[in-house]
Amino acid sequence: MINNVILIYPSYERGGVKKNFLSYIKALKKNNLKINIISDKNILGDVKSDNKIKIHIIKNFKSRLFYKYFTSLFSSYKLYQLRKINDKEKTRVISFQSSFFTSIVSSICGLKLIIRVSEDPIGATIHSDNRMSSFLVMLTKIITYNLCYKILVNSKLMKINLEKFVINKKKILLQYNMNLKKIKKYNIKRKKNIFLNLGRFCKQKNQTIILKAFSHILKKYPKKGFKLYLCGDGPDKPKLLHLVEELNLKKNVKILNWQKNTEKNLRDAKYFIFPSLYEGLPNSLIEAVNNDLVCICSNISGVNDICGKDYIKIDNKDFNDIFLKMKIAHENYYYLTRKSKLNKNKLNKFMFKNLNFKLLNNIN
Repeated sequence: MINNVILIYPSYERGGVKKNFLSYIKALKKNNLKINIISDKNILGDVKSDNKIKIHIIKNFKSRLFYKYFTSLFSSYKLYQLRKINDKEKTRVISFQSSFFTSIVSSICGLKLIIRVSEDPIGATIHSDNRMSSFLVMLTKIITYNLCYKILVNSKLMKINLEKFVINKKKILLQYNMNLKKIKKYNIKRKKNIFLNLGRFCKQKNQTIILKAFSHILKKYPKKGFKLYLCGDGPDKPKLLHLVEELNLKKNVKILNWQKNTEKNLRDAKYFIFPSLYEGLPNSLIEAVNNDLVCICSNISGVNDICGKDYIKIDNKDFNDIFLKMKIAHENYYYLTRKSKLNKNKLNKFMFKNLNFKLLNNIN
């Protein structure tokens, strides 16, 4: 039985990975494990050292262009400094991000490294803007996958995809994101004609195509008062704002910071529109199902784990197809909500109360 865990999260950022990282800390503390954390100074806003946790802050690198690269390198050096552990057999290193250098240091030091893969590597490679760079990144991932002790993936499709690159396929384990505190009672009484998207504004999340499809919905139903709420932040925000102006959507589209009114928007919205190009297991989709939204999604990693077959499948490269599926969602709303209510039966596997046992069993 292990008694010591080293968690590595070099570039501490908001989003789904951070949420899962904090859940892991809570679960490991409940199991009375000694926890060492290697991260940048941003972690101090959420986690404090105590009798169970020791935080090791890595050097702050000012250049944003190479920030992740150098924080990964520095965190690996910090791990090397922690290598003199009394019982390495009872120690596990869990890496949440940029695991290449960590895998090399762990191999040299005889430490058992577990990497958590949060997004589909095949999808990330296919949809990269720079094919040469993405090929090199994929190559480092393959090396990392085969050097590590175990790999935790968060969807069935990701497990299948990673098996193509790993010699010892038994090391790949399904570990769902378990952040859900409770499953809410079915309630659609206060919902409005709102399409909602939650997520980082970037190429992967593909929000520009939502705006194009939504402009056709407004033309089709000019008197229904449809609204579109995009909640998030990221590099594509200026592009989205420009497109809202170009398509004359200012009266019907709200672009909100990701941390504001998320719960209220989930309660109010009828439809969750999710045309991502690739994912791991989208936490926002779990929240959408828990809040009784009709889910209109691309068929990517994680969607079937959450929704089964009870969602409206879209072509994430064709705004006309998305418009037609939004139209179907509106015209069949009450039938679809009764059908999607069945998805709540699938949410139990994402409950935080199940994380203690499942995580400890997978990392042993």
